[in-house]
Amino acid sequence: VSTQSTWVPIDEAMTLIVKCISDDQWKVRRGAVNMLKELVMSGVQLPAADVNAVILKALMDSDSDVKEAATAARAEAMKSGVKISGKDVMSIVNKGIVDGEWKARRVALQMLVDFIRDGVEIPITEATVVALKGLMDSDSDVQNSAQEAFDEIKKIGVQLSPEGVMEPIMQGINSDGWKARKAALQCIVKMNEQGLNLPQDEVTVAIVKSMFDSDSDVRNAATTVRELISKSGMELSPTKIDSVIGKLSSEESFQVSKESLTAVLDLLNADTQLNSSEVSNLVIKGLIHPESDIRDVATMIAKKMGTQLKLSSGLGMAPIHKAAGDDQWKIRRSA
Repeated sequence: VSTQSTWVPIDEAMTLIVKCISDDQWKVRRGAVNMLKELVMSGVQLPAADVNAVILKALMDSDSDVKEAATAARAEAMKSGVKISGKDVMSIVNKGIVDGEWKARRVALQMLVDFIRDGVEIPITEATVVALKGLMDSDSDVQNSAQEAFDEIKKIGVQLSPEGVMEPIMQGINSDGWKARKAALQCIVKMNEQGLNLPQDEVTVAIVKSMFDSDSDVRNAATTVRELISKSGMELSPTKIDSVIGKLSSEESFQVSKESLTAVLDLLNADTQLNSSEVSNLVIKGLIHPESDIRDVATMIAKKMGTQLKLSSGLGMAPIHKAAGDDQWKIRRSA
């Protein structure tokens, strides 16, 4: 690189560019990208891997001027025959989609959309997982960008794997953030609407577990999703419902509540067959609860279950025996 009478070796120039692209000052980062563009336009042979690394990093920049400069640099690089690897693109996108800043996650998805539209051969399975993660994001702008990415993936004509789709959905269902859990439920509806035959057992686990969620928005979303997929012809697995309820109610942290019993009642009102001893045990715990609101819901369930309420083999009687010796008179009376 020649500047008046001073000569700088190409490798030193690239080292400087790579260093400056991570600078705290946006003007320095933009200057680094512009310098790269000038080098490419001058016909200098640069390592394609280094060129792509700088451009991809700049495309994910938080500053719009830096991203604009990166777009221009990429255009020049393409003219010069520098091809960007789909794997390199996904490496940056994967980092961006888990960023703590919603803007970075949105930019990652927008970048994915742009490269797919430009014909870059992106690893589609990996891209699909990223798009699904975006659909389950807590931020609506990120969700919109993810839907755009998902639409572009579908245009390619890729046959999505139901099992592959359910994996990130279940990750969302098990996440700490209630918004992500709610978005994961809504993603089930979106996939169902697009004709994807999701595994019945896993869908059942996702919905029933969410019906017992600590957050009311997630519980409401679970009920809505159950109703929507039922209208489309998909029914929940009775065996899995019993299994999930039994597993949840057996956890040490589980407390019988009006909300958990309401979830059971909602399932019964939807003509779901609940025959397990675990469900009966949960209902009986509600019947002997000191709070009248909880007992009322449990009573409605017991009446609806009728002879399906199992007291045999001691599973149902055990909590009654325990309650009969409780220190609180209200619990003893309930027993």
